[in-house]
This record gives sequence, structure tokens and C-alpha cells, in this order.
Amino acid sequence: MSSQRPLVTLIVLNWNGREHLEASLPSLEALRYPRDRMEVIVVDNGSTDGSVSFIRENFPRVIVVRKMRNEGYAKPNNEAAKMAGGSYIAFLNNDVRLEPDWLEKMLRPVSAKRKVVCVASKMLSWDGERVDYAGGLVNFEGRGFQKAYGEAKDGKGMDYHETLFPCSGAMLIRKDAFLEAGGFDEDLLWHYVDVDLGWRLWVLGYRVVYCPAAVCYHVHGGTSGSHPGHKKLHLLERNGILTAFKNLEDENLYRVLPASFLLQAHRALMGGEIEADRYDLESTRPLGDGEVLPVKSATPLVALHAIAKALPQMMEKRKEIQQRRRRTDAEILSRFGESWEDPASGDLGAGYRKIQRELFRIFDIAGATRPEGRSARKILIVSTDYVGEEMAGPAIRCWEFARQLAPEFSVTLAVPNQTTLKPEGFRIFSYSDKNQAEFRSLAAERDVILVQGWALYHLSFLKTLRKIFIVDLYCPFPIENLNTYRYNEMGEEDRRRAHALNLIIANEQILMGDFFLCANERQRDYWLGALSALNRLNVETFDHDTSLEKMIATVPFGIPDTAPVKGRHVIKGQVKGIGPDDKVILWAGGIFNWFDPETLIHAMDRVSRKRPDVKLFFLGTRHPNPEVPRMRVQEQAMALSKELGLHGRFVFFNEKGYVPYADRLDYLLDSDFGVSTHRRGVEARLASRTRFMDYLWSGLPIICTEGDALAEMVDREGLGLVVPAGDPDALATAIVRLVEKPDEVWAIREKIEKVREEFVWSKVVAPLREFCRNPSFAPDKGPEQAVLPGLHRLHREKPLKEGAVREIWEKLETQDQARRRAERVADARTIQIVSSKQRETDLAGQVAKKDQQMQSLEAQLQAKHRAMSDMATHIRNIEALLEEERETPVDHGNGWLGKIRQWMGKGSAEEES
Repeated sequence: MSSQRPLVTLIVLNWNGREHLEASLPSLEALRYPRDRMEVIVVDNGSTDGSVSFIRENFPRVIVVRKMRNEGYAKPNNEAAKMAGGSYIAFLNNDVRLEPDWLEKMLRPVSAKRKVVCVASKMLSWDGERVDYAGGLVNFEGRGFQKAYGEAKDGKGMDYHETLFPCSGAMLIRKDAFLEAGGFDEDLLWHYVDVDLGWRLWVLGYRVVYCPAAVCYHVHGGTSGSHPGHKKLHLLERNGILTAFKNLEDENLYRVLPASFLLQAHRALMGGEIEADRYDLESTRPLGDGEVLPVKSATPLVALHAIAKALPQMMEKRKEIQQRRRRTDAEILSRFGESWEDPASGDLGAGYRKIQRELFRIFDIAGATRPEGRSARKILIVSTDYVGEEMAGPAIRCWEFARQLAPEFSVTLAVPNQTTLKPEGFRIFSYSDKNQAEFRSLAAERDVILVQGWALYHLSFLKTLRKIFIVDLYCPFPIENLNTYRYNEMGEEDRRRAHALNLIIANEQILMGDFFLCANERQRDYWLGALSALNRLNVETFDHDTSLEKMIATVPFGIPDTAPVKGRHVIKGQVKGIGPDDKVILWAGGIFNWFDPETLIHAMDRVSRKRPDVKLFFLGTRHPNPEVPRMRVQEQAMALSKELGLHGRFVFFNEKGYVPYADRLDYLLDSDFGVSTHRRGVEARLASRTRFMDYLWSGLPIICTEGDALAEMVDREGLGLVVPAGDPDALATAIVRLVEKPDEVWAIREKIEKVREEFVWSKVVAPLREFCRNPSFAPDKGPEQAVLPGLHRLHREKPLKEGAVREIWEKLETQDQARRRAERVADARTIQIVSSKQRETDLAGQVAKKDQQMQSLEAQLQAKHRAMSDMATHIRNIEALLEEERETPVDHGNGWLGKIRQWMGKGSAEEES
């Protein structure tokens, strides 16, 4: 329904352009977009050619805002933007003609998640033969350039990419972002207002993209060409420097301004053809009465004067922009620096270019495109796979690593072939046997070297360099190649030798590396086992980080950060046998021996009987690297499709063999579902399905067989359907189910939209980027150790000879015995201390007991003393009685003997006698 489409306001600025409006406005009327969701505003800048009458008579639905005089470009457009009813605004020149699908294509890249708020369209010459604009470039003076200008339309500018600025002649922007950014700078008046706006959007954290699918046609200079040449030149000279002045960080502004002013003065000198040597003191040539400066020479000088007058006001704007900054210059300029380091000034001559390059070097202008210390971080990425228009997973991974690291580091990508691809902020070095000395010298100057696969085997000199090595283990090739060798016609002995070589190469990488990458957590477990077996998981590395995350990190295979935008049909209605309304199932990668295309073809045999409108398309039928042999399973798949009568009717193989990396999106967006089927086995468990990750990018629901990490994610996140491996019936059922349930497909696409943001390249390379910021040798390896810091640490770089393992164990056993002896001594000392304390306690008890005994003896002695005293008294009494008895007669009853009995209490008288 049209109500679901956003309301878009198209603003056309006109000044005496009736002849252009006759073609421009009808193209707006012909746009394939709901008319009730689109409004058109024409701002007329005081035209005198009858433009307003023409519009009102022929296009009554167009809103006309009439100005009494020409107010330039920025101010009228800003005023129209504020009155616009649409949530999106398209700014258009009056000399532009749009393709009918222009607006639909322009809206597709806009994404709130990705902060894409501004879209630039592909502009061709009026006859459609030449490129007018295919992206924006800028040099250090702030002067903007149109990428691929004047080149054939089928040459450059065909790819979707980020750009520094849109061409305001045909651009789309979110209204709130335009107003929040401050709109066009009205002080710039006309030229470079789009350069300034785009640059400012990037500084504020937004993104601008170039959409080649949205095509328009432009009469270059149709309106601006009517301005006097010196006035146009004045604005170009003035506005470039003012644009750089506002948007550059402080440190970089101090680099740029002196060089810019000197070059502008030099251009003034060149414009007047003044003989500067006549002003030297040594010159004897007279000047005459004076020199007259022509307009061409005076204009740059007048522009310098205008800059000086404008600086106070521009300083206030600069302060506001810098306070709201969300990106550094390095993040921005390194993305769009093709002309930053090599400005388009060839038309000014070799002499000017030489001075420009000298100033560039003297003021270190290149420093603006790198963060602090970038010059000290030199990264070499070595690919052994072919990097070019057609690429397989390993090459794509190296290419994307280089792209992501380039904004922050000095990156060189070494490739084994000549390539036509243009690097994006990094350098490409094509190596061969002929230039190995040069390659060796290049590698020796790098700080960090990233390798993968067989790089150390083919380029053995790398092993002699005392460098920090990052090893990308995303492809467990010893396991992968077991499948390759099994299904190819190799003898048993050759298979064993090949596998042994694979193990040697993999082990050598593990022993060389300081930091390792893998593609998923299953792979990480596998490689942790390998690291442990080769003693890279040891005391030093474990103590450095018990999680081992600083040694081996998970970096999945990523997808582009940019939103997918469809350019053209390449399958539906284009491949013979596939109609424009058919449902297409896409196999996005190559057909390798570890996959299972036969089960899929058998499933298609079942599907075709129920749904003849469902077609299967295999995207890759050969490897882009010519050194990789044709896979046997691919031949079997083709033979099976022919045997079942499906070939060319329901099953199709790409006749081109492989699709260029930049063109793959058209195939993805011309399909309805993505498929991946593999055989059961350990390869599936450890695999990273590189090319099938593009299903997430393009929003294709996925049908796959269980057992690998892709299937695990599809099942966990609800991104499609997972079926058992080797089951054509289950696979056919899943295909028909998605074809016949559009509501389920819609729900799956919404889930994919949420998940895919986690796999964009800028996010997944975060661990790699972080290591490169602070690279270091592994804790068990230092710069003094060129190679192999693993097992040799146990035996001082000597092979384990016979009995060496026993010696190690005996040494460990001796150490264990010494430890136990020390423990026994410690135990004895403890016992001795305890016994001593016990003896002290016992002795104290004995002393206390003796004290008690002494006290008892003293009591007994006192009792004896009392008894003896009593006895002495008795004796004295007896003596007294005896004395008394001598004087009286004996009376046995009452005499002294009777008294003794009473006193002593003794027995009877008989006893006494």
C-alpha cells in the first residue's frame, strides 16, 4: 500500500532554466512511486525566461516558491527543506533527467541502524555515454572532485560504496539529519556546498553512500556554466579552504592551511604568467613601470582576501562542528583519500605538481589520514589465493582485513597475481619468483605479518624474519583436504604424503604465531587442542591470560557494512529456463568435495513435480584460482542433474564459472532462498561457510543441513529451516514449505535483519584491530626467537632423542621427591613443636602435684608437732603424779594408775597388770 511508503519531497532549484525543465519535470512525473507520497517544490531564483509561467501552466501540482533575485544555491534550498512535508528530501538540479525507478532505488540504502542518511545517485552525461558523477573525492585543500568524471559509462563507478559527499544535483537525504547537521552552508553560496555537507555528515557520525543503481542524466554546467568564469573560480578557490577549515581537526588544520595558502598564491602567479625570477636580487632584468595582473591571476588572491574576512564567522561554525564530532579525520579521510595524497592537478603542469608534492611532504599532509602512531604500525597481509574480480573465501578474507585495517594502519596486501582491483586506502604488492628480493625487503620493514594457509610454505623466507606473526586459522585445511584427497583420484600413498605435508604446514604456523584467528567457537576448541599438543598452551601463555583470548580470537567471516541494493536482474528472465516470476534457490559458493549437491538435486527432482516454478541455481562451477583443480563432486552433480532430466529445466549451473565479487549482490537479490548442504563428518563440524554468509547480507531465508556452525545459527536464531544431512525428502519438504508460506518467509527476513548487524566486517574484525593497536610477541616467544617457540622449549631446541622423555620424567620425579622430603621435614618440625608444648604442660602439672604433696607434708608435720607437745605435757603430768605417789599409799582404784587410765583411755586393769 502507498501509505506504507515514506513521503518524499523533491526540491528543484531553477534559474533561467526553462529549456532544462521541459525534460526534467516530466521525468519527475514519470517516477514509479505513489503520487500521494511525493511532493515537488521548485524554487525559482528570480528567473526572467518565463520558467514560472511554464511550470504553472504545465505542472499544476508542482509547488512553486518564487524568489525576486538569485540568492545562490544554499539559502533557497535550505528554506525549501524547512517547508518540505516529506521525511526525505531529494535535491535536484533543473538540468537533470531521472530514470523511472530512481526514487525507489535511492530509498533502499537508507538505514537507521547503519546511520546511512544520505544517498548519491549515478549521474551520466545527457546522452548517457559518459560518467558525470560516480562518487566524491577531496584533496587536502578541501577541493571536491567527481569520481570517474568523463569516463565511459561501462567503466568505473558501477559499484555501490561509501562516498565522502553526494553531488547535490541529484541526491537524497533524511530531512531530520539535514536540518540537524545545519543544512547547506549559506556563506559558501554555491560551489562545494555539497562537499561541505557530506564531510560534515561524516564528522557528526552519519554515513553517505553512492548508489549506482539509481541513474540520472545531467547537462554538466547547464546552469552554473552561465556564471562568469572568474566568479566561479573565486568561489572554488575560497570555498575549498573554508570547507577544510571547518571540518578538519586542529592538528590537521595546522598541517593543511600553510600548504593550501602557498599553493593558492602559486596558482595566482601561474595565472598571470609572471616571470618570478625577475624579482630576485641577482636579477638585472628591469620590471618596467609595473606589472598588470590578469583576472585569472587576481582571482586566487582576491579569494585569499575573502577567506581572511570570512574566518571569524567560520571560526564559530568550526567550534560547533568540532564540539559535536563523532569521527576522527583518520576514520573519514582514509576512506576517501584517493585524491587526498594525489590531487587532480595534472592540468596545471609538472612544475606545479612538483611543488605540491614537496609541500605535501614538508607539512606531513599524509599525517591527517592516520591516527597518532599509525606510521609506526605497518601491517603486511599475505594471501596465497588469487585476489581479483573473482575471489574465493581466503582471498576475500584477506581483502576485507586490509580494507578494515587501512583507516588506522599502514597496510600492504601481498597477492600472488596481478590484479585490476583498486585498493581502498591500502597498498597492493603482487609477488612472484622474479621479485622475491623486493618482497623480502618489503616484509622486513613491516611490524606485523598476517598469514594463512600455505603462506609460510610457499614463502619460506618469512620464517627467518623476527616479526610478530598473526596466523589466520579460519580454514582447518588439514581436515578440509582429507575430503579433497578422498574424492579425487589419488593413491593411498599419495594421500598419506599430502596429509603429512598439510600437518607439517599447520604445525609450523602454530609454532610461529604470536596471535591466532579462527572463525567460530568450534574451530577455537579444535585449535586450542593443537596449541596444547604443540606446547603453545604452556605456563607462560596460560599465566598471561587463563582464557587464552589474548592468544586466539574468534573472527567470523563477515558481510559488508553497506546495505544491499539491487541493481539489475541477472537470473530471473535472464537465464534461459528461469522465468521472471519463478522462485530461485541459490547455491552461493563453489561446489567442493565436502559439500553434498547430490542430495539437493534429488530433492529438486521431488520439488519439481509439485512446484515447477522453483529453480535451483549454482553460482560457482570453478575456482577463481586456476591452480585449484576441478572438484569431482561437481562433475557428479552435473551428471546427476542430466540423468534425472533436471539440467537446464530445474537445475542450472552458472555458465560463466564464477561471479565477480563486486557483482554477487545482483545474484543474491535476484534469488528467493539460499541453500547449503554438506556431508556428515568432522569437516562440517569445524567449517566456516564463507560465501553462504552473504545470505545474511541479502536477507535470504536459509535452507541447510544440520551439523555445521551455520546450521546451528540458523536453528538458534530462526533464520530458516534445518534438515538432516543426506535426506532428500526432508529437504524437498522444507523447500516447498517456504515457497508456499510467504508469511513465514517474511518473519524469517525480519529475524535476519536483526542478526546480520553482528556480522558486518567492521564489527567482526574488532579483535584483530585491537591486537594491531598493541602488537606483541607471544609470552613464550620473543624477538630473539626467530622460529618455533613451542616444544623445543622443553629440550632447548634439540629434537627429542631416545630416552629424552624418560629423562624429563625422572627430573620431574626427582623434583617431586625433593618436594615430599621438604614436606616431611616440615611435618617433623611441627610434631617437635607440638611435643615440646605438651611436655611443658605435663611438667606444670607435676609441679602443681608436688606443691600439693608439700602442703600435705607440712600439715602432717604440724600435726606431729602438736602431738609431741601434748606428749610432753602428759609426761610432765605423770612425773607430777609419780612424785605425789611417793608420798601416799598405793590405791589401785583411785591412785595414780587409775588416773592414767582415765587420761589415756586405755584398757582394763587386767591389761594393765
